[in-house]
Amino acid sequence: MIIQNSVSGEGKSFTAKNLAYIFAISGERTVLINADMRKPNNNTDFGVNSGVGLSNYLAGYATLDEVIYPTIQDQFHILPSGDIPPNPSELLLNKRMADLITELKSRYEYIIIDTPPIGILSDGLELMQLADANIYMVRQNYTLKFFLNNIQQQYESGKITNTAILLNDVDFEKLNYGYGYGYGYGYGYGYYAEDDEKSPWWHFKF
Repeated sequence: MIIQNSVSGEGKSFTAKNLAYIFAISGERTVLINADMRKPNNNTDFGVNSGVGLSNYLAGYATLDEVIYPTIQDQFHILPSGDIPPNPSELLLNKRMADLITELKSRYEYIIIDTPPIGILSDGLELMQLADANIYMVRQNYTLKFFLNNIQQQYESGKITNTAILLNDVDFEKLNYGYGYGYGYGYGYGYYAEDDEKSPWWHFKF
């Protein structure tokens, strides 16, 4: 499962960590991959302090067992981003990354991947094609409609599938008065309105 967003600050990494944790406390063997190698995440809250991780594995300098770490929660493991490499896009998009996902599927019930923002880099968009499900983060009064339009185009072209929106930081008081997110971002008011040919991608059900 890919957790994706447009730009930093929309809650992607926070959501990825908590979703992985929820699966783990439910008894499901879960691994969280920090795939944004340009901006390493801090995993000390789960008891993981090592800087060796994904980049080291993809570059061939570490084995898979050397970069997957247990956390303070049973059934929950983390694969940190590792050292910042000079070529993160090249590492993420090579066959070794696809092989990694295949191997992890044999070990875990859930694989959560925290990717680079697709509003800045194309890495995350490519990774979305490897996932069984994609969650796209949208933050009220923060995410630009331009980025949503871009995701819609990617969906309609068939480049991404199985994608749903997760709304973050929603002001329900404004929604109750009929202004704010409904009109500003178009959910339910025509921006992604249904047509006769195809249902909007955010109606996808897992």
